Amino acid sequence: MASKVDLRKTLQSGSAAGIRGQLPLRAGQIADLTEAEQRGLGQLNWQPGDPVPGNLLELIAAEQRQLAEEPPAILTNPGSPPVIAPPVRIEDLPPEKQRELAEALRVAKAQAPRVLPSARFTTPAVQQAYELAQGLAARQAQRTDPAPAAEALKPLPPVSAPPKSPPAPEPPPTPADDSKSRTGLEREPNCPHCGWNLEQRPDGVEPDRADKLVFLQAILGGQPFTKTVRLLDGKLGVTFRSLSRKTADLVDSQMRVEVDTQRVKSGTEYFNLANHYRLCMSLVAVEQTGGLVSFPESADDYAVDKDKERPDDTVLPQICEYVAAKALPTEPARHVIGLQFARFQHLLAKLEARIDDANFWRGTESPP
Repeated sequence: MASKVDLRKTLQSGSAAGIRGQLPLRAGQIADLTEAEQRGLGQLNWQPGDPVPGNLLELIAAEQRQLAEEPPAILTNPGSPPVIAPPVRIEDLPPEKQRELAEALRVAKAQAPRVLPSARFTTPAVQQAYELAQGLAARQAQRTDPAPAAEALKPLPPVSAPPKSPPAPEPPPTPADDSKSRTGLEREPNCPHCGWNLEQRPDGVEPDRADKLVFLQAILGGQPFTKTVRLLDGKLGVTFRSLSRKTADLVDSQMRVEVDTQRVKSGTEYFNLANHYRLCMSLVAVEQTGGLVSFPESADDYAVDKDKERPDDTVLPQICEYVAAKALPTEPARHVIGLQFARFQHLLAKLEARIDDANFWRGTESPP
């Protein structure tokens, strides 16, 4: 089978003026059009300086062959020249074909880079500025062109990897962080169940061996748990005791009266008054430089004035009034002793909570 003749090479080798002698055109190449070609393209709204499709000649030739109803030239002899259809002017084409060519020109105009016409200037500086502007226009067109040139599609040269830097020295070991548990997790500052601040120890109360022994004797012997606290370098001593069941019930009965008679109107008032009653009944003795003041263990050991009793009151208000006058005569004294009473209650609560912890009570066994 004979090889096909490349018509593009045949047309490119000619020296005729106009588009016919310059195909194929590169994007941005300025063609020297003949007057006839300019008049024909003018029928398609083409203006001098506008780009034209690179395959415009093939489009026109195809339309000419179809208009002349002649089939394309078929070469029977590789050495014989091709049969070219007679030229037809653009204005003689049907309107729909003219519109197709006009659309091809419009697409080429939208995709072609904006290149300034070639020119020569006598001044070197002007010529250099002109060439610089021409290069900038071409690069700008390549950035905005949706169909980049073949040169832009070429693979970039491989980028050599940067030289490896020497490994950084290992950082010194960080000291152990007390804020993390043994599992490495952050310790929660508050209890997830009750919200208690786990880092805060406002009382600093930890039972010692003597406290444990006294508590064991109180539980096993049915006696109140007592503890003496020394303050002001031993100049003030306060002894507290745990309440008996009868005294605790007396406090509850008096608080019911306070609520029923509406002398207590809020939760804060209820808590403060109940704590005051329990403090007065928990005092065993207060030792100062001027002497020792002790108080009876039970409310039955007090003789109250029946005439001073309010309706429905128990004996508790009169007893606490007497104890407060003797042991808590001033506001600072009430605050200091009240704080020590809160620590005593917390100590007692810890001992009660650890009653079933064998390890906690280890060391309190009787000697053999």
